[in-house]
Amino acid sequence: MNSLLYLLFFFPGIFIPPLFVFYFIILVHFFSIYPNLTKVTIPDSVTRIGTQVFQFCNKLINLTIPDNVTSIGSKAFQYCEGLISMTIPDGVTEIGENAFEGCTNLNEITIPASVVTIGSNAFYGCKDLTVFGYKDTAAQTYAQNTYLLFLTVPQDGYTLTDSESGISVVGKISDNITLSVEKTDTSDNENILAQYKIDFIAPNDTVVKPYSMVQVSIPCTEQNCKFLSLDDKGTYSFVKAEYVDGCYIINTDTLSTYIISKALSIDEVLNLEGMVSSFEGENINWQSSNTNVARVSSSGILTTIKPGVVTVTATDSSGACIAEETFTVAGDEFALPDYALISLDKTDIEYTSSTVSYKEILCEQLNGIYFLKNNKLSFYSLSSKKFRNITTFDGCTNAYSSNDILYVIYKDKVSVYDLLSQSILSEITLTDFTGNAVGADGECRIYVAATSTADTSVNKLFLYSANGELLSQTDTEQKIYNFNGFDSTNGNFYMESYYSFVDNGYTRTGKAITMGNVTNNVIINAETYSSQLTGETPECDLNCIEFACHQNTNNHQDNASLLNNKYLVTSSTYYDRVMIFDSNSDNFNKCLSLPREVSRDNIYYSSHDLSSIGVRAVYNENHDSIILYESGKTLSEYDFETGKKLAAFDAEHNVFNLMKSGDKIIITEKENDEYYIEIVDWSDTEKISIIGEKNQMIVGENQQLSAENGRNYNLIYSWSSSDSSVVSVTGNGKISAWREGKAVVTCTSADGKYSADYVITVTSDIITPDNPVAKLNGTVSDNISDNNYSIYGTVVNSYLYENDDNTLTRVEYLGENGIIVETYSSDCELIDSRKIDAELTKFGGFFSGKDANYFVFGQDNSEESNDCEVIRIVKYSKNWERLGECSFSGANTYEPFHAGSLRMIENDGMLYVYTCHTMYTSGDGNHHQSNMTYVIDEETMIASQYYYGIMNISYGYVSHSFNQFIKSDGNYLYRVDHGDAYPRAVSITRCDVDGSITKAIYTYPLNIQGYTGANATGVSIGGFELSGDNCLIVGNTVDQSSFETYNAYGQRNIFLTVTDKALSGTETIMLTNYTADDNITPRTPQLVKLNDDQFLIMWEEYNKNNGEIRVKMVNVDGYGNLISGIATDNVRLSDCQPVVTHDGLVKWYTTNGNEVSMCAINPYDLNLIGDVDGDGKINIRDATKIQLYLSGIIELDDRQKVSADVNNDGEINIADATDIQKYSAQMISTLG
Repeated sequence: MNSLLYLLFFFPGIFIPPLFVFYFIILVHFFSIYPNLTKVTIPDSVTRIGTQVFQFCNKLINLTIPDNVTSIGSKAFQYCEGLISMTIPDGVTEIGENAFEGCTNLNEITIPASVVTIGSNAFYGCKDLTVFGYKDTAAQTYAQNTYLLFLTVPQDGYTLTDSESGISVVGKISDNITLSVEKTDTSDNENILAQYKIDFIAPNDTVVKPYSMVQVSIPCTEQNCKFLSLDDKGTYSFVKAEYVDGCYIINTDTLSTYIISKALSIDEVLNLEGMVSSFEGENINWQSSNTNVARVSSSGILTTIKPGVVTVTATDSSGACIAEETFTVAGDEFALPDYALISLDKTDIEYTSSTVSYKEILCEQLNGIYFLKNNKLSFYSLSSKKFRNITTFDGCTNAYSSNDILYVIYKDKVSVYDLLSQSILSEITLTDFTGNAVGADGECRIYVAATSTADTSVNKLFLYSANGELLSQTDTEQKIYNFNGFDSTNGNFYMESYYSFVDNGYTRTGKAITMGNVTNNVIINAETYSSQLTGETPECDLNCIEFACHQNTNNHQDNASLLNNKYLVTSSTYYDRVMIFDSNSDNFNKCLSLPREVSRDNIYYSSHDLSSIGVRAVYNENHDSIILYESGKTLSEYDFETGKKLAAFDAEHNVFNLMKSGDKIIITEKENDEYYIEIVDWSDTEKISIIGEKNQMIVGENQQLSAENGRNYNLIYSWSSSDSSVVSVTGNGKISAWREGKAVVTCTSADGKYSADYVITVTSDIITPDNPVAKLNGTVSDNISDNNYSIYGTVVNSYLYENDDNTLTRVEYLGENGIIVETYSSDCELIDSRKIDAELTKFGGFFSGKDANYFVFGQDNSEESNDCEVIRIVKYSKNWERLGECSFSGANTYEPFHAGSLRMIENDGMLYVYTCHTMYTSGDGNHHQSNMTYVIDEETMIASQYYYGIMNISYGYVSHSFNQFIKSDGNYLYRVDHGDAYPRAVSITRCDVDGSITKAIYTYPLNIQGYTGANATGVSIGGFELSGDNCLIVGNTVDQSSFETYNAYGQRNIFLTVTDKALSGTETIMLTNYTADDNITPRTPQLVKLNDDQFLIMWEEYNKNNGEIRVKMVNVDGYGNLISGIATDNVRLSDCQPVVTHDGLVKWYTTNGNEVSMCAINPYDLNLIGDVDGDGKINIRDATKIQLYLSGIIELDDRQKVSADVNNDGEINIADATDIQKYSAQMISTLG
């Protein structure tokens, strides 16, 4: 007995002797204790299968019941999950209860008519079972009662015919099965003659397989076609068919969709196993006669590539069996489209870990992309837009591809895989080492980085020949993770190695780009040093080319690549930059370094950067340039030698990887865990043209020009104007009309190859006033030069705004006399006057909104009481009816509005009040001063936000803040402060209008020298405005170039800072350049926004030599470009912010204690110093006009006299004419 048990356990398919089986077969449970039993041969002497005999023999596959058996006991085969089909012999009369219960894979059973009893649940759980039997028998009754499919026992030679198509099927078929033929419309494919889906249909309308081999006959009038089958998974297979008497005939045991094809289509994948169905050997050699037309893999998969004829030959290992088929491939040769955006099925390509090898390999010959994810290789056809699985390697630690060869390393084995034939070419086995990385150079030499299996601290580099011969080896101090490229010109190769260095006192460990070299087949690990910036710290030397990524933060895969055997591109998620080196040079001194935004795709601060792989850069041979991902979704093209940006393209989604085929850029993209392919034609353009709305403009108008290059990408252009005083143009092609005349706007590509012109004619409808100053019959006060300050600002008392009926309203706070409101007609006649009482002891400011007017009042809180009202914002209607208020008590305020100003704006129903205060006594006993912000709902006059606490600039907090400005573009709120301590700078903060006012980003357009908290800064701010793209600030400042030369009381000059709205960069333009010897004091300037791209800057200059004060003016565009020269006019400024009125003039008012004056100038017709004849240019004709005036031949009007006094000495003399002559001859650079 023990011997039998041993046999059953260790030889589960053994034959059991008849007598022994006869004796034990009737024993209950006998075989159920032998779960490994796979096959039993029961002798003919057995007449009964006992109860539970084979229960739980779930590996039992093969069992034949002898003819002498008459009954099958209950649970005899219960849970024999390995059984697939079973034939019950004639003579069996009874099948017991639960006999086949749980045989979940049993799909066919034949039951004879002799069976008269089938117990309950005999086939329970056999959900896919088909019962073959005879009509009106127990088998049919049981099947119908348990909803199993019942088919009659098939009959030999039974024929089914479809009358419409003439298709017939002959074989062993049940007589209650019908034939279904569905013809597919193939009119869109001229290669296909016919396509039929052929099925057997059971009585319950389900599809069933043939019982055994059948013969299918399909009529067709054309011979010499190919016969194909198409399965449910979309796989096409070649089927060997005979053409007999007008029909294609095949023998098959499965029915399918069949295709009769004259030719194959491009990018068709065909399984050719049908060619070798008669071969007995397994090792088949497949060959294609024309690999340009079609390729065949080692497993017999044919892939068509381009039109033509190809013969496929299959030979067995002995050479005795040969099969051959010729295929015609028809259709148009595939070419990548000029543009496409394709959504990908991410099932097999989802990138989930940067530590798992992941590659995208463009295969141009097969018109597709290979995706290697860990050890699974799949292929995506760019033609058919379908994925298919190719192969699965044993594993994959690292991989490298070159010249359509894929090198895969796993444990101690390197596999060399041909991506074109889809077959393993060779393998290399390491001895006593485990592989970490693999690469291959242009000579197909194989590089392996490996770690000793005996001592993991031992790392080596191995160099093998293409046929696997070990050429040389060398030790490496650190583990190598990846190979990044091989330079055939000098033998250099690049790697990613483990690296550790100290940055700002912290140890950083991760991956660095290092270098090796091979000369005369001898491999070495080279030392490479480069200077790197560690944030804002001084440069330090690293013995690597680049530190790529931190191992614990944003670990990234494939951080360098050698392009075109020349340009080494490195990408660093640690430094957020990409660097380009010339690998062919003797050193790495020449480098193009570009900042790069890391698109982390919802994994910020994760240990894995799953947003991308590789450096996302390709080489463009047309320009010897690099196309790379730069930031956001933008691709940019750069010239390495000049560093110029040549072109750009905005991808639809985040850039995951970048490839190039010919002139087409292939972008794989990832966003919100979805994947895409975007294809862009990057071929050279033929010409460029300028597109604009109109070529005739009126002074003060703007329009956006665009350049069209006939491609989906955009060239980078430089824009210029033949006469910027007539039409100016910004760097992005936005033009502004400044004065009458004609100008040619030229657009030129960055490389200078292409240019286009656009001619603009400008006319003017703005009338320049004969006299810029008009006397007003209004209340006299004194606000002359009140906009000027030296140390800290004050609140604005004077306001002017235009009403809908073109009248002008003056609002001014007069101290104890309250607030006056005066309305003037367009010709400066007083038509209404009223007085409004100040509601608290201090006046903060006034704002004329779209639908209402607002005042801000305050009072000191000397007791520092939280119950003391310190701020009151009062709302008035446009007819001066008081509508409501919003009040604040305490508010950490000792003195509101102290040592600063107050300004207001409104946006989307919200009123923003930006001002300052001294605060409650601090720990040092002082009342420190800072800014504060209030946001009020204009409808309800309830505060929605406010901040008057102490924090830092990331909250928008500045202390001390000596002047405050606020603006909004509808998306963001921008605030400007003049700070002397925290920070000691002119600052801009930005926050979202829909977000918190304490969640801000910031920048310092003007840093101020000196000691923190020293009130005297040598700076004042006079204006802040937003252009279309930038933030403009004007002010005056002393020299801020160094701490040593800084003097807060030194000579001031007028400055303009231009900061982009993202606050990422600032340009400072000095508008004057006076020295102390000039005895000129330029006062705090004002900035007037004419429109989004045109601005006027005005300031007073005090001449210490003669005591005169004149106003200087200059036009600038939205990028700070000076459009005009500096003009002079005999007007004065005040604390009234000038406004642009309906007639295009800039107006403000002044009052000097004796009278009130309305000033009005045409901002596009400035009185330019030296431009005596008023043509907008300074040349010899102006000098001649002065000479004629001095000779008494002509007269000059008042404006001309101002322009003629070039040296500003109060006289017109020959010295003025001489200065103009010198300026015209370029002997001096400025006038005035």
